[in-house]
Amino acid sequence: MRAPCFRRTQPHPSGGEARPAGRRGAATFVVLALFVVFSSLGLGLIFLSQVSLRSGRSVKNLTVLDILAENGVKQEYAALAALLETRPFPLTLDALQAEAWLSDPAANEKEIIETALGTETPTSSSGGWGAHAWRGTSEFSIGGAESGDSHLEADFRVLISSLGNIEGLSVTRSSRLEAALKITAGFVPLAFFPVLLDEAAGDGAPPEPPSSERLVITPGPGLNHLARILETRERLLPAFAAPALEKALGVKILKPQDLTPAFLRTVLGLEVSPDPVPEGVYLVRHDSGIGGVYVQGDLRELIAAIEEDFQVLCFRSGESEYTLKFSPRRGRTEFSGPLGGETFDSLPQPVVIVDGKIEALGGGRPDGTGALRLCPEEEIPSILGGVRLTIVSSGPVTIASHLIHQGVTWESGIPSLKESRSELVIFAGGMSGQSGAVPEGGLFIGADAPGELKIQAELAAAGAGFRLLGPAKNIDLLGTLQASSIRLGESRLEVHYDPGPLGGEDSAARLLRTESPVLIVTSLKPRAWRDDE
Repeated sequence: MRAPCFRRTQPHPSGGEARPAGRRGAATFVVLALFVVFSSLGLGLIFLSQVSLRSGRSVKNLTVLDILAENGVKQEYAALAALLETRPFPLTLDALQAEAWLSDPAANEKEIIETALGTETPTSSSGGWGAHAWRGTSEFSIGGAESGDSHLEADFRVLISSLGNIEGLSVTRSSRLEAALKITAGFVPLAFFPVLLDEAAGDGAPPEPPSSERLVITPGPGLNHLARILETRERLLPAFAAPALEKALGVKILKPQDLTPAFLRTVLGLEVSPDPVPEGVYLVRHDSGIGGVYVQGDLRELIAAIEEDFQVLCFRSGESEYTLKFSPRRGRTEFSGPLGGETFDSLPQPVVIVDGKIEALGGGRPDGTGALRLCPEEEIPSILGGVRLTIVSSGPVTIASHLIHQGVTWESGIPSLKESRSELVIFAGGMSGQSGAVPEGGLFIGADAPGELKIQAELAAAGAGFRLLGPAKNIDLLGTLQASSIRLGESRLEVHYDPGPLGGEDSAARLLRTESPVLIVTSLKPRAWRDDE
């Protein structure tokens, strides 16, 4: 068998092996190309890293500047709130000054706001640390005002702006906060003072404020500067609650001396005589309809209750009993007494004037015989939704049970007013009556009242002031308290202040106003936050 053989390759003339001509220098080219690519990538990464570092540093600086600007706004707002907490509200005003403000609030806006704050405007504050700093400024302008015959309610727009900066950095950042500040000036409704201690309205004994452990004030949003006892040495509680009497009697009363027996007999429809008005309960009638209720003499009991859609008031005087029932929904009123009853297709003025004392005031409901009875231990609504009731007396008033409004709920000691549209105002010592004697006044919590008592009312007490009788109690007051003195003993009173239901000219609380013109900041609330874009 023939062995395999291979063809011999001829050597290249130059002595080396043969190579294709097209592949000459390929390796060199590849190496150079790779070098260029990787060099470009490296340089690019170095460049991008520098850009990233600078960009990151700028972002961090802007973030720090935003924080500085925000701190400035917060500090300025806190400084404004702290300033209000130190102001000695209510501030006494000159009568001519108050009149000028009421006539043209816009022209006097700078004087109004600077009087309220006790400093020139705009206000400013600054702070920071190291190279970081901020500066905040508050500017004030009147946004709207409502002024009537008695007082002014002015809404001020507060623009708080702040600038944050870092030393050595040309860039700055700003933040802005818009807030609302409300000022009430003039003859201010008493209900705008959560707790007011009026020494001049007392019986001569200097009042001593209760401790913060005995009296707790829980204000609503924007009202922290009012979470304290406001004090005045100039009498602000009215010696004569003329607006309430005028609404009840349907006549203009200029001064206490107008309430003579002859005048009252004419208003009440009695026989003309100089003799005093006989004791009893009178429903006032006049040409325009039904007025309020006038009581001559002491009341053993005054009971408020709800029957279906009727507000019921039961007056017990001695052995006599009078009942007033009215339904706002039906537009119907029923009044009955020892001499019989009457029915009207109109509503009364919800004002009760008592020339005497009320020995027991509270909520109740019918017993098995249909007669109204006080219910000291039961937390039942006694003021019908939408009813705005005012009670003014010359003598002391003793609260004997809960006074709760329809639609108000209490959860863990916290009241909710979402469904409440009613008011109750009680002023003990607000009129002198036909005798012309100095009213005794005094608003007391009865010894037999519940140990855990709930009251929703605006309370005012001249003369003997506000006092708790009997054993210690825990009282939740949803409303306000203005008194010549506040004596709690070992009891505890918590005042939940919410001015929400006080709106509108028909508000019962607006019938009782300060004796002289004053100023008070009624709220400070943030509205909108704006940052640099």
